[in-house]
Amino acid sequence: MVTMMIRFALLFIVLLSLVTQPAFSASTEVKTVRYFASPEYNRLVFDVTGKVSYKLFRLDNPPRLVVDILNASSVKTLRQPTKNNDLLVKRVRAGRGKQGGIRFVADLTRQATFKSFQLDPKQEYGHRLVVDIFAQHDKARHAAKTKTTNRKSTRVSFATRSTSVKSNKQYQQVNNHYPGSSAKIVIAIDAGHGGKDPGAIGHHKTREKDVVLAISRKLAAIIDASPGMKSYMVRDGDYYVPLRDRMKRARKAKADLFISIHADSLKNKKVKGATVYTLSAGGAMKEARVWAKRKNQTELVSGISLRDKDTVLASVLLDLSQTATLEASDTVASHIFTHLKKTGPVLREKVQKKPYMVLKSPDIPSVLVETAFISNPDEESKLRSAGFQRRIARSIYRGITDYFSSRQSKPIQMAARSHKISPGETLSGIAQQYGVSMQRIREVNHISGNNIQAGKILKIRPGA
Repeated sequence: MVTMMIRFALLFIVLLSLVTQPAFSASTEVKTVRYFASPEYNRLVFDVTGKVSYKLFRLDNPPRLVVDILNASSVKTLRQPTKNNDLLVKRVRAGRGKQGGIRFVADLTRQATFKSFQLDPKQEYGHRLVVDIFAQHDKARHAAKTKTTNRKSTRVSFATRSTSVKSNKQYQQVNNHYPGSSAKIVIAIDAGHGGKDPGAIGHHKTREKDVVLAISRKLAAIIDASPGMKSYMVRDGDYYVPLRDRMKRARKAKADLFISIHADSLKNKKVKGATVYTLSAGGAMKEARVWAKRKNQTELVSGISLRDKDTVLASVLLDLSQTATLEASDTVASHIFTHLKKTGPVLREKVQKKPYMVLKSPDIPSVLVETAFISNPDEESKLRSAGFQRRIARSIYRGITDYFSSRQSKPIQMAARSHKISPGETLSGIAQQYGVSMQRIREVNHISGNNIQAGKILKIRPGA
């Protein structure tokens, strides 16, 4: 009898251990490996057919990250990472693990730390093993970064509204104007979506995140070639930046203007044209409440800390800054809209208002540009064209320079550059793109009449 009871007890223990084991598949397939890079960290995503049992560890000299997926039986596709300045992973190798399963070895560009987790199936994605890789910075690089972060701000506010606090020196910066500053104008350029978020996808599989990044980079190149201006790319690679973090990055970069670039989409494939947005009144009110309710406020609004201000005074200061910022946003948006209208069709005949998160900075004029409809096959093709991307970038640039020129005694000068004539382009169209006269182009290039030849290079210089 005792023997029988012992046997039942042992059987119960065995069954209990089986029940409490994690539900790992005995044979899991790794379908593919995906890579995402941002300035802060890299992400490896292993798409698998079920939950996995895995081990991670690091090897030095040279730096490597080892991922053992113990219950994996095969690898369907092993793609290699594309070249990217932010990518820590040079290549990934796969083979049989010492304890069975599949061993992945990621060759790294430098020493790194990591964290990992698993994700359950969601929408179009199945089971995933995610590994985030963080670069280890040496002391010199860390010191340089700290020095840059602590550097005193030279940004000034766009606020122009007169108030009772104007006479108090503590709040003088709220009422400064842009003219007179010797610092370069900083334009924060936000390429929408990125990484895990492809944005809208066209009929020909064109991804919004790709075309808006291309336009953003072209706009940045034009800005950086212009005296007195410099660009700041909120994202400069295929990675995702949370919406509020985009605004935070622009403020950290001390941007004077924030431009978010997107491509529109609707079910109706015939709809076309660009749209320009600024923050709606409702969106501004909600954001003001968010800022006013923050505790231990250490961020600056128009150069002023709200940490030691009572609720009423904080609300007044926020209202002053936000009102001026909204007015400035509307003005620059109107300038951009005017130039986009010269470039191609627009969806509506004026600037629109929306409560988009990326437009909610209380002290940086912010504009969102829907460049074209990626859902329209014709405009999708244009968005893929480098020529169209340049035209959009130039139109946005001209709107930016018109705005800042109107606020300064000395207009911003456009840098001299060259233009390769594309088939179908006209002299009048090229003149409009660069904001110069046809006669100026003729004089600089020693040509007469309006006939131009595709493939030829035109010199474009500022002037009447």
